[in-house]
Amino acid sequence: MFPFLLLLLLHLPLTLPLTPCPFLIYIYTPTELPLPPHLFSQYAAWDPRSIYSIEQRIYHSLKEWNCTTSDKDDADFFYVPIFPSSIAHMTQYTSSSSHASLSSSYTSLSSFHTHLLHHSPHYVKNNGTDHIFTIGHDVGACLCPRWMGESVFLQVMGSGDDVVIGRRGNVLRKYLEISLEEGEGEEGIIGRSGGGGCFPRRGVVVPPFIGERYSLSLDEHFNRKEGGKDIKYYFRGSVLQMPYSFGVRQWLSREGLARDFIVNTETLTNDDLYWKELTSSVFCFSPPGWFEWSPRTFQAIAAGCIPVVIKSAGTRMPFERFLDWNEFSVFIDLDDFEREITEFIASVDRGEWNERIIAMQQKLKEVWRAFTYGSNPADKTQPRVFVVEGKSGEFIEAVAESDVGGAVDYIIEELTLLMK
Repeated sequence: MFPFLLLLLLHLPLTLPLTPCPFLIYIYTPTELPLPPHLFSQYAAWDPRSIYSIEQRIYHSLKEWNCTTSDKDDADFFYVPIFPSSIAHMTQYTSSSSHASLSSSYTSLSSFHTHLLHHSPHYVKNNGTDHIFTIGHDVGACLCPRWMGESVFLQVMGSGDDVVIGRRGNVLRKYLEISLEEGEGEEGIIGRSGGGGCFPRRGVVVPPFIGERYSLSLDEHFNRKEGGKDIKYYFRGSVLQMPYSFGVRQWLSREGLARDFIVNTETLTNDDLYWKELTSSVFCFSPPGWFEWSPRTFQAIAAGCIPVVIKSAGTRMPFERFLDWNEFSVFIDLDDFEREITEFIASVDRGEWNERIIAMQQKLKEVWRAFTYGSNPADKTQPRVFVVEGKSGEFIEAVAESDVGGAVDYIIEELTLLMK
């Protein structure tokens, strides 16, 4: 028996994969899409520092994944590389507008849908249910025509119908008023938010890109216990008039000054100082902006600061089917945020959270990579060394975790579940 097994092993292919692919994915090539090649190249290489650049990072990461296929008949999923946020902001810059051109994104998504209907039998075959789109912009699938609602959308906003519509629907409408150009697309977007919500049936919530600056291998930030952090409660961000932030930032600004916990409403242009403040804090407030998500949640996680997330009960967080967010985050109900924040601060000040803080900081150290995308896969020459402040105040060099961004791994897990 032994010689037979040895002979069999010698004839096995050397390229035999250690783990089977959970699914095969076909990625549409630029020549198959209704975009001129030069525009596709511009969108695919758009600002790598933007929080919306998950559209590019997910695209390039999937291209490098070993479970892609060039045969459409073998594919379980089809990835459509359209970059709605890039289109909106590049149109804004070229037109000297003060707001992103959401109608241009809507028009582009609509044209892609029409193009696929006429040129892709695989899109028509399953009504687009196996086609994947990434939308990094705040409004998520609200940018999409209603007839695309059966496709898979990777998006940063996890708000469902019960959140976006109703009492807080005026925030979405206000945002669209200042960001949406008049004319083509308006009826479709508002119709979607008023009819199907901004989170489609086959939606997957993903983290935004928070910048390589915040994705560093700096264990000392996570190893600091409460006594090693000199800011107990922290928030920094702009405070605009209502309905922005549903009143949360406005309340934090007033109460933070009155109760002497750290609130600074000046937006920092110095990333190093912001990072220093984050890593020096025990709890970092993450209130909503226009919508019920904020990149501050993920910046706090990367800095080893326990995020205090103010959201509605129905708002979903990235990868919550795989990660227990309660182990490393504090959630405040948006409907009763004044009372819950007040009680939370009182309980922390009484020392009731001392042991839990240590446990949550340890958990942050274990999970933070799940919300990072690493360096820009399309730019292998991009600098990956940053100067940061060390424990004793000295400045040291730290290398970005360019190869350990775990977000795409969890996205693949989410897509695998959609197949079942």
